[in-house]
Amino acid sequence: MIKITCPFCGYSKEVSQDRIPEKAKRVICPVCGKKFSFTVDFFVKAGFGVRLLALIIDLLLLKIVAIVIGAFVDYILTYLFDKYTFLDRERANTIIGGVIYFIWSVIPFFYFTISTWKYSRSIGKFFLGIKVVDKHGQKPDLKMSLKRECVGKFISGLLLGIGFFMVLFDKNKQALHDKFAKTYVVHNI
Repeated sequence: MIKITCPFCGYSKEVSQDRIPEKAKRVICPVCGKKFSFTVDFFVKAGFGVRLLALIIDLLLLKIVAIVIGAFVDYILTYLFDKYTFLDRERANTIIGGVIYFIWSVIPFFYFTISTWKYSRSIGKFFLGIKVVDKHGQKPDLKMSLKRECVGKFISGLLLGIGFFMVLFDKNKQALHDKFAKTYVVHNI
C-alpha cells in the first residue's frame, strides 16, 4: 500500500501499488479536485552507492571538459601574454594558472545547479536512473537548486564531508545539502 496525500487539502488515501498505472505520476484529488504529483513518499529513494557512482561519472565528464577548456585558455592566454605584454614568463604562467583554476572551480557549480534546476538530474544521475525532486516529486526550482548545489554542498564540504555521508544513516536517504534545500534523490518511476 502507498499513501498518497493531496498537498492542497491534506486528504490522504492508502492505495494498493498494483492499482497505480506504471507511468502514473499525477492524480486528481477526489475532495478538492486539484491535480498534483505523487508525494515523495511514493518514490524509492536513492542510496549512497548509486549517488556516489553518479557523482564519479559527472566528475569524469567535468574533468574532460576542464582539460579541453584549460588547454584552449592556456593556448590563447599564452599567445596574448607573449605578444602583448612585458611580463616575464613566470609571472604570466602564474596568471594563466590562476585563470584556469578559477574556471575549474566555477564550472562544477554552474553544471550541477543548472542541470538540477532545468532537468532535475545531472548526466551521471541520468545514466543511473535517479533524479532530484522536491517534496511533491517535482523538479526543484532555481532557488532550491542554488541552495542544494552551492550553499548546501559547500557547507557539507566544510564539515569534512560528513554532510555527504548522512545519506547512509538518514531514514529518507538525504544528505545535508538535501535537507538544507528540502530535496530528495529518487529513482525514476
